[in-house]
Parts: sequence; C-alpha cells; structure tokens
Amino acid sequence: MSKDWIASPRSAKSISALAVSWRDCFGFFHDYVPNMAGILENEIPKIRDDYEFLVVEDKNLVDDSGRQVRASTSFNPPRISFSASEYRRLVNEQPSGRFTAAHELGHLLLHGSDKNLHRSAAALSQISNKSFSAEWQANEFAAAFLVPEHVAHQFSDPQELAANTRVSLRTAQIRLAALGLWPKSKPTPDLSFLDGYRSR
Repeated sequence: MSKDWIASPRSAKSISALAVSWRDCFGFFHDYVPNMAGILENEIPKIRDDYEFLVVEDKNLVDDSGRQVRASTSFNPPRISFSASEYRRLVNEQPSGRFTAAHELGHLLLHGSDKNLHRSAAALSQISNKSFSAEWQANEFAAAFLVPEHVAHQFSDPQELAANTRVSLRTAQIRLAALGLWPKSKPTPDLSFLDGYRSR
C-alpha cells in the first residue's frame, strides 16, 4: 500500500459542495453521466492553460516508489497522466475509468494550491483523522462529482443508480449509504393498539 499525502483538512460536506459547483461550472449539473474524458481533455485546459493531460504506456506510469499505477496527478505544471489501459476504460465509459478520472480531477482541484500538502509516513488506512487525507478527499470528491446528492435522490436502489450514472455498484452503495438513502429500512408497524390485549 502506498503512502498517502496529508492535506489541509476538509469535511465531506465541503468537498461535496465543491464537487457540485465544479459539475455546474463544466455544464453537467443535471446530467447523470458527465463526460469525464471531455472534462480532463477539453474543459480543464480552458481554465488552466498550463495544464497537460497525458496517456502513458502502462509500464511507464509508476508512483514514487516504482509501483505501477492507473493514473496520477502532479501540480507543477498541473498534469493528469493516465495509463493506456485506464484511458481505454475511461473513453469506454467503464465505471473504474470514470471514477479514476473524477478522483484525479479531485486531486487537481482540491490540492493544486494546497500549501500544506506533504507526504505522509502512513497509508490512508492509518491516518487517524481522514479529513487530512488527500486520498480520502479525492475519493469523496469523485463520489460527489459522479453521484451528487440531487442525482442520488432520484433513484430507489444502488443497482438503478449505478446503471444510470455509470458508476460501480459498490460506489453507488457507498454513496447512497453516506447520504442516508440506503439501505432503506422497512417501516415498523405501530402495534401499540395491542398493548391493551396483552395486559388481559
């Protein structure tokens, strides 16, 4: 497991608000399936002229420990790099490619100007306060960007949400649970009228 980065703390609520604002900025506020490849390749260059989007051979995209990765984000200059196989998943609208794109977009937008960003000695699972974890923040951003609350409320179950937003079933389940929309609890019938019969 690779090491995480420590970032300025952010709450899930503030990250979600930023994700929805950026969805709106890119013109996808009401869309179920924002065009993630289009955002990374066409929309970001409109707001950052020094931004680069690269597709790299799988074997050549590695993290600082030499481990092969699907994608990475760097900040000086701002750049998102995708492995060729993950890029194929992205352009084919596969859930993993879409989530990776939204995750890297989260890093770019949340951490590009974070002066407190520094390498952690611990992995994500070992950081005691997740609000400081750059990886947790990017995951929260990705989930809120791909499945904002106003979209999630339109679906009754994770399978339906996943199918309509092109996210994985697991992402849909986690997002609905985080929003308190799933699992749906069955209403408990009011049997108080039986209290009189029980005491007889």
